Amino acid sequence: MENNSFLCEDVTELCADSTTPAVLIVVNLCGVVCNILNLIVLKTLDKSKRNRYFWIVVNIGISDIATGIVFTLYVSCDLNRLVVNLPRKEVLVYQVVINILGFATYFARNLILVTGSYERYVSICQPFNVQTNKVLNNLGVCLGTTWIASLIVMGVPLATNTRKYCFGVFGSMPMEFNTQTDVVFSSSITITLTICVVLLFKTWKELKRMQQRNAAGPDDLMVKRSAQYIMIICITFYLLYVPAFLSVILSLIEALPKGQANATRWISMFYQTVYGIMNIVVYIVMTPGYSAHILRILRIKNVRVQPSENVPTNRGNC
Repeated sequence: MENNSFLCEDVTELCADSTTPAVLIVVNLCGVVCNILNLIVLKTLDKSKRNRYFWIVVNIGISDIATGIVFTLYVSCDLNRLVVNLPRKEVLVYQVVINILGFATYFARNLILVTGSYERYVSICQPFNVQTNKVLNNLGVCLGTTWIASLIVMGVPLATNTRKYCFGVFGSMPMEFNTQTDVVFSSSITITLTICVVLLFKTWKELKRMQQRNAAGPDDLMVKRSAQYIMIICITFYLLYVPAFLSVILSLIEALPKGQANATRWISMFYQTVYGIMNIVVYIVMTPGYSAHILRILRIKNVRVQPSENVPTNRGNC
């Protein structure tokens, strides 16, 4: 029997429609597995190729894995049914923690993309400053700080006022948050979006100038493709705010049925899931030699699993 005190007002039964959450979980887990496999393949690259851009790509993959796991926990019907039957304090702690992890991972994605945009901007627009740039020289510390800062920045507002928190259509993700969270989250999106747009626009202009000069060097293709990769994933990432924003607007219009707002939020959540898989596809397409590296690994694995009787021997000549 579900504890109705934790259910949202318009929800009489948790996971009344379990099909949509189940599909989202399957897609999420596929994305998590794909990103884990991609990180394993990245680890096999020669150490000479593990530059600053490499570690940004790794952190993008980690953020995609974390997002997939958290969104799976958000909508898991079995888990949420179990949680709502716990004592009130434990239910509230769980919901606060899972939402802090969800929003922190989301914010970390923003900051990692900003860091990636800045790294490409300096590498392309200010190549002579790369070796002396303090941010790039301490990139590992910056990326680590990104995760810690995300937990603090999103954790404080999410834990300050939990009056509107409840379990509903989206599992442990409330339909409404407190004002502090809305302000901090919207401000963080606006700031990171603005920084990314400015940096990537300047990078794009420099790439155009490089193309016009027609001074192609041996590493120009890699530089161009890496910048284009960051541009593509930034654009596609910020596009997911469109259905999320529409969901908020539709939920504020009382004359409209709540089903429309719910549908747009589901679209946003599915977009989040597919985005993690799309990142891998774009990286493979945009990175010269990476697809060949994957095929080479697969060929090596194939040779290793061949039956022993197919391997010729010279025992008869001994």
